[in-house]
Amino acid sequence: MPHLPLLQRRQVVGAALTSAVLPALALEAGKPVTLVVSYPAGGGADAMARLIAPKLAEALGQPVIVDNRPGASGTLAAAQVARAAPDGHTLLLDASSFAVNPALFNKLPYDTATAFTPLAVLAQFPNVLVCTASFEARNVADVLRLARAKPGSLAYASSGNGSAQHLAGALFEQLAKVSLTHVPYRGGGPALNDVIGGQVPLFFANIASALGQIQSGRLRPLAVT
Repeated sequence: MPHLPLLQRRQVVGAALTSAVLPALALEAGKPVTLVVSYPAGGGADAMARLIAPKLAEALGQPVIVDNRPGASGTLAAAQVARAAPDGHTLLLDASSFAVNPALFNKLPYDTATAFTPLAVLAQFPNVLVCTASFEARNVADVLRLARAKPGSLAYASSGNGSAQHLAGALFEQLAKVSLTHVPYRGGGPALNDVIGGQVPLFFANIASALGQIQSGRLRPLAVT
C-alpha cells in the first residue's frame, strides 16, 4: 500500500480483514485466536502480524495472540497450523516461502494444497539491497567490482533458504554473473542485526523491516528490487 499514512494503512488493513476473514471463520465466543507467524520478531512478517492483530481482534470480537514460530523456512509454523483443529482459531501468517517450499523440500509434514484455506493477501513489499554503513560499497557497481575481484568472498544474508531475499540474491548472482556466499538466517530480524553489526556485509532486506534502519543511517540502501 504505497504512499498511505500509517493510520490510513491500518484502517485499510482492518477493512480488508473484516471483508476477507470474517465470512470464512465461525469462532467460539471468547476463545482466543492464535496468529502463527513463520518468522521471528523484527522481520517484515512479524511487523505485519503486529499491525493486523489489533484490527483482527476488533473485527472478530475475540483476543488475537501473535505466536512467532520460526525455523525450517517457515515449515515449522505451517506444520503447527496444519495440525491444529480446523475451527478458525489458529491462523497462519506466512511469506512467499510458503509457495516456494514444495519445490525445495522432497517431503513436507503437510499438503500445501489441501491442508490450508487461503483467507487474504495482506501486503506486497519490495526488497532493498542494503549494506552496513561501514561497508565500502556505495552502489551496485561497487558490489559487482568487489564480487568479481574475489569470487565467493562476498556474502549476503537472507531470512532463510527459499525466502524472497534468498531468491533475490540468487537471481542477482545469475544476472550479474558473479559468485556470492549465501548466509541464511531464521528470519529477517536476526539477519538484519548481523548486517548492522557487520558480520555479513549485504542483505536483500524486506523494506518493511529495513526502512527504520536506513532512515537512522545504520544501513545504506544500494538498490530496490
